[in-house]
Amino acid sequence: MSDFVFPPPTQAAAPIRGRAQRFPIRRIFCVGRNYEAHAKEMGGPIDRDAPFYFMKASEHYAPSGSTITYAPGTTNYNYEMELVVAIGKAGFRVAEAQALEHVFGYACGLDMTRRDLQAVAKEKGRPWDIAKDVEQSAVLGEIAPATDVGHPDHARIELRVNGQTKQSSDISQLIHGVAAVIAHLSQFYHLLPGDLIYTGTPEGVGPVKPDDRGAHRDLARVRAFGRTGLAASNCRSSTGAPSSSMNATRTPLDGSLGAIRISLPLRASSRSSTAKAMCGTVLTIAGTSHCASNRIHSIP
Repeated sequence: MSDFVFPPPTQAAAPIRGRAQRFPIRRIFCVGRNYEAHAKEMGGPIDRDAPFYFMKASEHYAPSGSTITYAPGTTNYNYEMELVVAIGKAGFRVAEAQALEHVFGYACGLDMTRRDLQAVAKEKGRPWDIAKDVEQSAVLGEIAPATDVGHPDHARIELRVNGQTKQSSDISQLIHGVAAVIAHLSQFYHLLPGDLIYTGTPEGVGPVKPDDRGAHRDLARVRAFGRTGLAASNCRSSTGAPSSSMNATRTPLDGSLGAIRISLPLRASSRSSTAKAMCGTVLTIAGTSHCASNRIHSIP
């Protein structure tokens, strides 16, 4: 007989670049308004004194390549491209100078957000949980171990939708960098292996929405391309020949950040909830990272 009255949930776990083992996800912390330009576009204050946080349940993890449903209760479901930090060593009240010792690796992620419900929560001074802690809203690509890519402090982060650049910045623009966030967060929580930290999104966030220009009127597609290039202190490249699209000095990176690919069927509110074929939106985030000299570049 089982010790449980019902089966316990399956452990959420993310793939690790170059390894058969997976990264078990414990908690998902997210930093709010951590790029100045994004804070301005949201009409919020710029929090330079200290970062602030919200959380997502680990059950809301959505792996790269999965298909998720358009979140119920919203008509303004937004993408937010972010650098994600994976914690691999326990720590409490960690000094900023030692903070990066607790990092297992890095990944690309999407913080999917019910923007309209977030606006209502802000107006009424309420928590953001219903806007942020959304089922299947913590999208995550492969985790690149820090032993392979180092600890970046300059890295391009970009998101394209339908071929148009929507988000483009550099992680050097983070108001609170990775080490500072880990040091601050560890003043309030015992950080443990398996914790993830979504470090915030740059400006240019926007909605996933249908577009009737598809071959079928009831199937619309939004195509997005996201990429992150990292400046890594111990970048390791493979010995393969460089691609013709790269400079001669560029070779594929061993342990580069993983691509993110995700499609989101959109349930149209004007149609019957029992209908099987409904209006659809597809969001695809894809990135291929390459290394040149001491810098990881993203090549479409």
